[in-house]
Amino acid sequence: MTVLGYRFRSMMKEGKCFVHKSESDLLLSSPKLSCEACRKIITLHYDQEYIAMGAIGTPRNYKSIELPNSKCILVWSIQNSEITHAFPISLGISIIKLFWPKYVVYGTFDGRIETRNLENKDLVPLRFTEQHTSAILTIDGHLKHDILVSGSSDFRVKVWKLSTGELVNIFSDFSHWIDSVLFVPKEKHSLISSSGRDLIITMTRDAIQIFDTDYSSVGVSEKKRPISYREKISIPIHLLSARNYGEDLRETFFTPGFNLIGGNQIAFIRQLPMFDTHTIGDVDILIIDAENGNLVNSVHINKKVRKLLAIGTRFALILLPYVNTRYNNLAIVDLKTSEIAGGCTVPHSHATTPDFAQITVGSSQWLDGLLPDELMSKNNLILSLSINEGVMHNVYWDHINQ
Repeated sequence: MTVLGYRFRSMMKEGKCFVHKSESDLLLSSPKLSCEACRKIITLHYDQEYIAMGAIGTPRNYKSIELPNSKCILVWSIQNSEITHAFPISLGISIIKLFWPKYVVYGTFDGRIETRNLENKDLVPLRFTEQHTSAILTIDGHLKHDILVSGSSDFRVKVWKLSTGELVNIFSDFSHWIDSVLFVPKEKHSLISSSGRDLIITMTRDAIQIFDTDYSSVGVSEKKRPISYREKISIPIHLLSARNYGEDLRETFFTPGFNLIGGNQIAFIRQLPMFDTHTIGDVDILIIDAENGNLVNSVHINKKVRKLLAIGTRFALILLPYVNTRYNNLAIVDLKTSEIAGGCTVPHSHATTPDFAQITVGSSQWLDGLLPDELMSKNNLILSLSINEGVMHNVYWDHINQ
């Protein structure tokens, strides 16, 4: 490890490598666009140094928005600390996804999905066909592959053509809400049994399910809709006995958040109930082989975890449930040593969706143990979360090399 690496680990342990910035004025004093009545930020998503947000408020200098209490979609530049795009909406937004520099896509609580094209000035949204029948809880996709995947509380996953909003496929064999969905293009995974096929990975309260499918030669018309897809594997999230703990208690300790790491492994949290103390918990971060469902590694931590925010091959970023300056509630777990490598305290907010749509994670290279000089040469975003009164709280890496 380099001198910079040792210094970084020491500062991370002491909480000195984090910079906090509450963007309370970003909607009030942006040089290009201000928002005089932003009362709440509902959902956030980071992509390529920009953050898209769904907000309740009115950009004052945006002529198309006339109602003082209307809702809007905003895109904010981290580098320039200003709003670059704003769109009025009349829908109750639940989730947002930014595909910079082309699209911003958002889902609503009544099951609709709309897209705004960031490259033209037309304020008319693209409305997706054959909507969900209940709230959109999660969205993912890929700009190059022109695919959007949505999960809903109607127990369905739908696959769309991103550029046109036309429905490609429906997965409906789920027993619970779709809390999170991940689209993995074929070049981003190394599963031998799914070589040349894209992956769609879903998370519900019961299980993580992996589907592989091939959209390369499939059109989106009704006649061409049947697509070859298959459920590869289903990984149970809970191993608790309903006989010992009861069904309701078992459901309570679902912990959101998962990821595909190393191209062939699924990582998520299995959390057991503990009531003795406020801070001590019983949590295992599980690494599962995505080919066969076998356990590869288990990292135990004595913390209560509210959400697995992000995870790589070396580090995991977790959110803890308490807010107390004596304890870090944003923690970095070293998967190699099973220790808390560092962290800081961030303000909390109520979850707007089961997967915490009001929180977005920034640059993620460091999760694989990569700390190139450019990562420390500027304020790279670690995390952004919305809190009360329309405030966006950001956490950055500090300039430790200075």
